[in-house]
Amino acid sequence: TFAQTLVGSHPNVLTFPETSFVASVFGDYMKRVYCTRPTALKKLRTSARFLLGRSTGAATRHMAETLDALGEPAGRNPIAKGFPPINGTIRAWAGVLDDIASERGCTVWLEKTPMHVGYIDAIQKVRPDALFLHIFREPTAAIASITDASRKYRGWEHYSTVRYCLDVWNRSIALATPYADKPNHFMFRYESLMARPEEILEKIFGFIGLEPVSFTEIAESRALTVSRVVKRDEDYKDNVGGPIINIDKSSSVLSDDNRDYIRHNALPIPKAAI
Repeated sequence: TFAQTLVGSHPNVLTFPETSFVASVFGDYMKRVYCTRPTALKKLRTSARFLLGRSTGAATRHMAETLDALGEPAGRNPIAKGFPPINGTIRAWAGVLDDIASERGCTVWLEKTPMHVGYIDAIQKVRPDALFLHIFREPTAAIASITDASRKYRGWEHYSTVRYCLDVWNRSIALATPYADKPNHFMFRYESLMARPEEILEKIFGFIGLEPVSFTEIAESRALTVSRVVKRDEDYKDNVGGPIINIDKSSSVLSDDNRDYIRHNALPIPKAAI
């Protein structure tokens, strides 16, 4: 979200809160990204839907939430209730965002949902013009941050064990790595963004095809961008609008054994990440 507030502060970029849209269309993200095993009944239902090429019933609700966050009327929701076709649903979602961005004088819209790393092929199939930004954080720091959140915020309890956090880390790395050499994918490190924000942002804007903007202008717009992308119930994002400081909680949250376990078992970040 921190990276989103910087990139989304470019005057030609429309951004908004996480939609979880594509993941909700497929409905198998807990297995695909979060390493859980569905019940036999859920697995059967999901297989039947996929065989028919049909979305879950949640797509229209997620589209409605996105429109509401953007201040758009509910009547712009193109997603039919029920179980609409998967590809057509994703295409309609992206088309509405295209229109809204254009109406607001933006050439790009930026959507950030971490679990969409599991649906890159599905997105590219429908929108071959899509560009993807991948941000990686050093695994002990990333897992320490998530573990800390599990102790503070409701809904994060499943991240309470380091082993589970590392399973999700490794799954995410495995899903992203095959795209490391693809021209429509840009990979960078959280630590690089923190250390050299102006340089990394310039490279990101160049990748997207946007005119460079001074970091001063980005910084001045960031507070407004934060208000647009953070939902009221996302108290775990309270600090994303703060100063550019790399806060590494690994030594205070994780034991020596846990840090060693992560170092020895974490998959490597793709070498393409700058």
